Amino acid sequence: MEMKADEKMKVEISTKEQRLKSLSSKPPTDAPYSPKASSLLKFCQMLWKWIFKRGVAWQMVKNAVFFACCSFFFIQSKQFYNHYYTYPTTTNIAVVSPENFKIPAITFCNKNIVDRTRFCDAYPDSCQIPNDIDIFCYNHPAICERNGSNTTIPKFGYYTNTSIHIFNSLAGKAWELLLNSPEKEFMSIIPIPRYWKTTYVRGGHDLPYVACFSRNLQIFTQDEPETQKLYGEKTSKIQYFSLPNREDEAFYPWMVSHIFLSIHSSVIPENPLTMGKALRLGYQYKVSFRLEEEHLLPLPYATNCTDYDAYGDKTAKQDPGPN
Repeated sequence: MEMKADEKMKVEISTKEQRLKSLSSKPPTDAPYSPKASSLLKFCQMLWKWIFKRGVAWQMVKNAVFFACCSFFFIQSKQFYNHYYTYPTTTNIAVVSPENFKIPAITFCNKNIVDRTRFCDAYPDSCQIPNDIDIFCYNHPAICERNGSNTTIPKFGYYTNTSIHIFNSLAGKAWELLLNSPEKEFMSIIPIPRYWKTTYVRGGHDLPYVACFSRNLQIFTQDEPETQKLYGEKTSKIQYFSLPNREDEAFYPWMVSHIFLSIHSSVIPENPLTMGKALRLGYQYKVSFRLEEEHLLPLPYATNCTDYDAYGDKTAKQDPGPN
């Protein structure tokens, strides 16, 4: 037991001596040596370098975006100032009530080419009393109202005897009669015929052409458009027409005789049969309209409106032409 205790003490003493030798073999330093502190220092150095590199790159990106925005801003500013100095931006709003109102053109068309009685008086061989006068007058009482059983109608084959030659000649004869004296067909319809101009429009299959009367239609003329003085009222009556359409004088017995009305620009003609309004017998019509003017602007505006009348006058003065 004593020997074992001595051996244990010797072993402990030897281990302590070995520890002291290992500690004494390391070189002396000013600060205690720490491996953890060295690793942290290296990590901090790497982190600082990474932050520095990232900051420079991010700064470059921000600068690039800033210069791009500035470039687009200057480009748009330049375009804005170009438009600003090219086109005047001052707007003057003036509410004006003109003393004289420009009257639009008024066109009437009678779908009835010629009066039936007038046609039969001019071409009696092309007319006859209907074959079955009683049934005809029952179906068309307005036509038989004046002459009764002595009523004559053109030979269209409608309650009449006809041939291809007669049938084809009827429209030509009616058109010839209309061309020779168109005003007679409208004398009872149009008030004050001397103020109206005769125009011809296409009427369709059964009506090759129809004569119309237009007032204030300024085509191929140097006349000034008609005007009417206004007296400060919101609405003013411009024209009043009483149009006695005679149903008994229908040239085509199976067709309803209509008068067509069209109100349009004084410099742009219209076909009332296709663009107008058919006026029914026995009705009273009230037409309200408002005149709007569109003023186009010259260059540099996109409308590029040119006053060709003034341009033509100026050209004529500069170049009077050969004497």
